[in-house]
Amino acid sequence: MKTYKQRTITNLIIGCLFLSGCATAQKTITFNAKDGLKVTADLYEVKEDAPYIVLSHLSEHSRGEYKNTAVKLNALGFNCLAVDTRTGNEALGVINETAKEAKKQGLPTDFLSSEQDVLAAIDYADSLANHKGIILFGSSFSASLALKIGVSNPKVKAIVAFSPGEHFGDKLTLRKEIENFNKPFFVTSSKKEAPDVATLISNIKSKTKEQFIPKRHGAHGSIALWDYTSNNEEYWLALTDFLKSINNSPKENKNANTMKLNAGIITNKLKETKEFYTQKLGFGVTFENEFYLLMHTPNQEAQISFLEPEHPTQKPIFQKPFQGEGVYLTIEVDDVDELYESLKKKSVKIEIALRDEPWGDRHFAVVDPNGIGIDFVRYTDPNED
Repeated sequence: MKTYKQRTITNLIIGCLFLSGCATAQKTITFNAKDGLKVTADLYEVKEDAPYIVLSHLSEHSRGEYKNTAVKLNALGFNCLAVDTRTGNEALGVINETAKEAKKQGLPTDFLSSEQDVLAAIDYADSLANHKGIILFGSSFSASLALKIGVSNPKVKAIVAFSPGEHFGDKLTLRKEIENFNKPFFVTSSKKEAPDVATLISNIKSKTKEQFIPKRHGAHGSIALWDYTSNNEEYWLALTDFLKSINNSPKENKNANTMKLNAGIITNKLKETKEFYTQKLGFGVTFENEFYLLMHTPNQEAQISFLEPEHPTQKPIFQKPFQGEGVYLTIEVDDVDELYESLKKKSVKIEIALRDEPWGDRHFAVVDPNGIGIDFVRYTDPNED
């Protein structure tokens, strides 16, 4: 198991290798939108049979928004097509040629009109991918377009949306438009925007639905991934894990259903539980509303959820609260000694002091606000020297 720190360092090494001179195929191409407008895009390819990501930008930007990001996605094994939509201007010194051409022809340049540019890019990338489907990546208004398009476009197999929102005014209510979205998607934003994003996607029932909320402020749109965004690494880690999860299928037992376990506890102590797991154990909040809290471990390897009892939206089997006995959690850690000292400094009551067991475990235990015992353990071979 790689720790958060180990995987972050690994990702940075990969990024540095590619940014320091590994040849990445890039060429500027054009194709036509449905209304005949010439659309400009940059194609970044690393391998012919690698999956394709279509990248669309912020409202005032161009395909240049992804000049560095696309190269890092290449390093993760993805081909990229960064498209200029007719809404935009310039980013990182790259002029938006599609917007320039649209203005020249007197064509509409509003957000919804840009949808046909993204659709044309999807068609182009899907043809390169031998019609295996593409991942659609949007930023701000184009993140909203991505979700809208993803509902019904069969060529889109997954969505990455940075700072989506109700960007279309009276023309379209996105929250209603995407109610039936059922594909894997990853959504994130700045920390300040996160509650609005959570509301936007709250009705979506997709099996793979991940909202990443940064620990620090972050940034609007895909700028969150830029090097100058101070906490860009946590965005990259979350995004990398999502892309890996949707792109790697199990090599063994291919006929078996994919399963992802998420333990759930029904409790009336949501506030105390959130404070304990986030402030004491360093967990992150994946999603929450007034009656439900979903959290993930610091390295995002596992999740746990907490549900308010007797909530009218829930069926009877999810109504009665946990009574405080008969449940425990085991959390495997790399450095159990360091965590032990850290929790003692945070005045967390230790129920079982740090100890070694004859079968190889080194562990200690605490109790959460709901009375659940948590055993922190480092597994070792008892025969090791």
